[in-house]
Amino acid sequence: MKYKQKLKSYMKSIIMKYNMILSIILLCFIILVGIIVYEVVLNQFHEISIDRIKGEIEKDNINKVNLGILEANKIEKSIEISKNGIYNFFEKAESIKYFSNIKFEKSNEEYYYKVDNDGGSGVFFLKQPKNEKLFFENINKMEYMDAIMKTNVLNNVYIRAIYYLSEERVLRRYPYTDVLDDMSYHVMQLNEQNFKENKDGNQLNNFIIEKNEEDILLFFPIYVDTKYKGILCFDIDVRKLVGDTFSEEDKVVIVKNNTGLMHVKDDLFNNGICEYKDCFSEFDYDNTYIEYQGKNLHVGIKDLGFKDFSLIILTNVSELFEREVLIIENMFRTILEIFVVTYIIILVLLSLFKKKMYKSAELLSDSLEELSKKTQDFSNTGNVIKTDIETGLYEIDMLAVELYKMTKSIVKNNIQLQNEERKTEAAYKEIQKYQEKLTIDPLTKTYNRIKVDEVLDYEIKRSNRYNISFSILLLDIDKFKGINDTYGHNRGDEVLKTFASILKSGVRETDVVARWGGDEFVIILPWTTRDEAIKIAEKLRLNVSNAVFEGQIKVTTSIGVSEYHHGDNIRDMVLNADKALYDAKNNGKNKVS
Repeated sequence: MKYKQKLKSYMKSIIMKYNMILSIILLCFIILVGIIVYEVVLNQFHEISIDRIKGEIEKDNINKVNLGILEANKIEKSIEISKNGIYNFFEKAESIKYFSNIKFEKSNEEYYYKVDNDGGSGVFFLKQPKNEKLFFENINKMEYMDAIMKTNVLNNVYIRAIYYLSEERVLRRYPYTDVLDDMSYHVMQLNEQNFKENKDGNQLNNFIIEKNEEDILLFFPIYVDTKYKGILCFDIDVRKLVGDTFSEEDKVVIVKNNTGLMHVKDDLFNNGICEYKDCFSEFDYDNTYIEYQGKNLHVGIKDLGFKDFSLIILTNVSELFEREVLIIENMFRTILEIFVVTYIIILVLLSLFKKKMYKSAELLSDSLEELSKKTQDFSNTGNVIKTDIETGLYEIDMLAVELYKMTKSIVKNNIQLQNEERKTEAAYKEIQKYQEKLTIDPLTKTYNRIKVDEVLDYEIKRSNRYNISFSILLLDIDKFKGINDTYGHNRGDEVLKTFASILKSGVRETDVVARWGGDEFVIILPWTTRDEAIKIAEKLRLNVSNAVFEGQIKVTTSIGVSEYHHGDNIRDMVLNADKALYDAKNNGKNKVS
């Protein structure tokens, strides 16, 4: 009743109490408050957001520039490895023996090329040499360069190809190709004169640079003892380097000597290669932020590992800020529009359907109250929920039907479950009785031979798996036949019971005591060596000899000990224990062997 009255009161206050004029005034007030909040929040956002964006950009650009430097350093390391490998080759060139015999053919374009792709480099020359023997001997020796070039191309994804142009004008290119393309032909046109200012032989700093749309070409002259040997060229895929390291929105520039050629990513500077002085004449590098073509740009700069090269990343701060402000404005506008439209729709619906809604609310309240009482009754008594509620509201009616079905099913399942539990309990007791009859000796209440075979099989497998020891004891009562003959079989049975009780009380919980047959018993000792088993056997022997049996009968026992060895089976262990028992009997009985 409490819930019903609350719901009725709530619906009346919405539908009946407030009129349309008050609702419109309230709506206008909410819109006005929303506009004021929007302006305040947006102004505050302007002040906070610009500092936050700058901080994020500076941190992000530092990370990106450092990542670019790291990748550039990998390229520089690959270049140094290749150059050092070439120099090592020339130091050992005289002692190199060659076994390959490269075949060349002449193309339609009048150049000679290496025919077979053996996984190494492509080789080209333009005209037949005068001294063919020496010429081809040197070419074959230079096949040893393939390993150096191949390793560095495969280990660095940004090195597209490596070229070596020898002093005999033979071009070696990895990866292999049999076509002398424009790039390869261009490399073949270079000679020592291109490096005439670099004859000091310094292999670390002397190089020239060229570019095309996607690559930077680095040319290094090779001098051995100031003697010109050739040109080593690296085709660097700068587009891939920049594309892998930076996002699509980054503007990236690689600069040479602050006035030379550069590679520009994105269209901020018309995309492609441009002159430094044309693109960056307005830049002031004392500041982190610059104004360029009406844009507020953040500039991140760091020197590359290559001589006189720098990496620059540019971020348009104005664009990012305007984009974020636009998102906030759209979000506020959308929220306000949704709120106003929703409020108007609610007012219209309330005015049109207020009587029907009140009646439905009352019916809904009554139905829910009745269902609540029925559910509480089921929880307390377990009685099935039976209800004849017909509200005309499909969902409520279906809820009542499903509650009836659910509670009926629960009661039925509980009854079945209780019956099954009783059956299971009875079956479990029967199984326990059967297992006891199957594995327990009825006279001594110790295990029988069935249980012994089961335990021994388990212990053998465990010993083989974990390389651990276990032992068995085979015992019998000395002169037991005489006890039966003198005192009768009933007294003999009592002796067997007492004997079994002494054995069980004298061993560990993990040990297994079983009647083997007649007056013979077996004890299985897990995790026990022969020496440890002998100590246990001596303890049991003394316990038996010191015990007082019914009728003041003096009883002793002889014990045979057997330890498991890898490869034994159950029969082997019992046979060894039986032999030991036989020795104990022959040595005067009341012994352990």
